[in-house]
Amino acid sequence: MKTVVEKLFENADLHPDKLAVVFENEEVTYGQLKDAVIRLAGWFRLRGVAEGDRVVAQAHYGKWFIAAYYAAHLCEAVIVPVEKALTQETLQAVVERMDARAAVSWLAPAAPISLNYGEIEMELAGVEEQPYTFPGLDLTANIMLTSGTTGTPKGAMLTQRNLAVNSMVRWHEFENNENTMGITILPLNHVGSSRMWDTAVYSGGAYIFLDGLFRIRTFFDYITRYHITAFNISPSGIASIEQLSGDKLYEYAEQIDYAYVHSALMQEPQRAFLQRVLPKSRLYYSYGSSENGTMSLLRFDREERDIRCSGRPCEGVEIRILDDDLRELPRGRQGRVVVRSEMNFRGYWAMPELTASVYHGDWFLTNDTGYLDEDGYLYILGRVDDVINIGGLKVYPSEIEKAAAELEGVEECLCVDVPNALMGSAVKLLVRLRADTLLTARDIRTALVGKLDSYKVPASIDVVDEIRKTANGKPDRKFYRGKNQTFSKTPGSI
Repeated sequence: MKTVVEKLFENADLHPDKLAVVFENEEVTYGQLKDAVIRLAGWFRLRGVAEGDRVVAQAHYGKWFIAAYYAAHLCEAVIVPVEKALTQETLQAVVERMDARAAVSWLAPAAPISLNYGEIEMELAGVEEQPYTFPGLDLTANIMLTSGTTGTPKGAMLTQRNLAVNSMVRWHEFENNENTMGITILPLNHVGSSRMWDTAVYSGGAYIFLDGLFRIRTFFDYITRYHITAFNISPSGIASIEQLSGDKLYEYAEQIDYAYVHSALMQEPQRAFLQRVLPKSRLYYSYGSSENGTMSLLRFDREERDIRCSGRPCEGVEIRILDDDLRELPRGRQGRVVVRSEMNFRGYWAMPELTASVYHGDWFLTNDTGYLDEDGYLYILGRVDDVINIGGLKVYPSEIEKAAAELEGVEECLCVDVPNALMGSAVKLLVRLRADTLLTARDIRTALVGKLDSYKVPASIDVVDEIRKTANGKPDRKFYRGKNQTFSKTPGSI
C-alpha cells in the first residue's frame, strides 16, 4: 500500500502536465504540485520540521495550501488544516494548543516557523531540493478539528494508512480514473475536501474547489468549462442549487457520471431533485465521519430504500449494532452503531480519556443510533444525544423529519426537543416550505397525526424562512435544542 503523497509523486511522473487541482484563479498540474511540495518540504526541513511536528495551515484557495498539506507529510510531520476566516486570536489559540512547529497562513501567528502565503514564492526562491523519504503508513498524518476552531474542538488524528485506505475505498467504489473531473464547494479545511483531493491524486484524476455556492453562475460555468463528470455536495448544497437555479442541472445529465451526497442526513425533496435532474447518473449517499472515513454507501439511483438508509458497508468495513451494555444486537434491532476498519482513526489529540471512551476493543463507538436490516443495509436514526425522552418513551428526530419531509410542499425540516413541565421534554418541528405551496403548520400537524404515534406528533410547529446550519452545512440542532421559543417570522406557526 502506498501513501497518498507517494501516489501524488507517481502520477506527477506519469503525466506532469495533467491538471491535478483547480481553484477559481489558479490551475495546478501534477508536475507543478509535486514541485511545490518538494520545495516547501525542503524549506520546512531546513528549519527543523521533523517527524511528529504539527504544521497548522490556514485554508487558502490556491496551490500553496495543498502543497503545505503534502509537504508536511513528506517531512513526516502532521498537518492541521484550519478554516479560512479565522481571526488572529483564534489562529494563535490553535497554534498554541497544537504546540505547532510551523504555521502557514495569511496572518502572523507567533510560532517557531511562520510563513505567509503572500511571501512563499520569495521565501522559497533558491531553496534546493532536500533529501526525502515517503512517510510510513503508521505515522500520524492529519489532525482534523471536528467541531470548528472555537472553544475546545476535538482533533481527530488520522494516520497515513487511514488516508490511503479511504482513498482506495472511494477510488474503487466511485470507479474513479484519470479522466474523473470533480467539483466541490465544501470548505477547504473540511475533512470531506481533503478526502476529495486525496482520492483524486491517488487515482490520477482532478478536482475543482470553489469558495462557496452562492455564486451559482460560477458553479455552472466551471461544470461547462472543465467538463465536470462528478461532484460531491451536502444536502443543504443540493437545496441551494435547486433554489438558485431550478432544474438547470438537468442540462448536464449526459455529462455527469456521478454525484456523491454526504455530511448530513438527506431528506426526500433533495433525493427526488437529484433523481429528477440527473436521471442517467450514479447517485451515492454515504455514512461517514472525520474519525472513520467513508463507512457505507447507497446507490440511490437504483435502490429505492427508506430515506434513512445509508447503504451497505464499504469494502473492508465492519458495522455492528450494540445495546447500552455494549452487547451485539440482531438484525433489525435499534442501538448504537459501531465500526471497525483500517480507516478507524488513531484517537483525539491530547485527549486520551476521550479516546479510550470511544473504543470498545478495536471497535469505534459512534455517536449514532441505527439498525441493520436483513440485507445488511445500515439505517441511521440520529445521534445518541439527539434522542428525545418523552415521559420515558424514546423519540428519534429522524423519524419525525422523515414523515414531515414526505409531505408535498415541505422543503426542509428539523426536529428538536424543548422543555415540558409535565413530560420533561416535548417535540418541536421547524419547517421550511416551498415557495409555491399553500401548506400550513396546521395542515402539517393534521397529516402527522395520521403518520406517527400520538406521543411523537410535534407539540409545536414553526414555519421558518431558513434553518440554521453549521459551518459544515449540517442543520444546527444544538442551536435550537432546549429553547422553548418561537423561531418563526412566518405567520401560521402553531
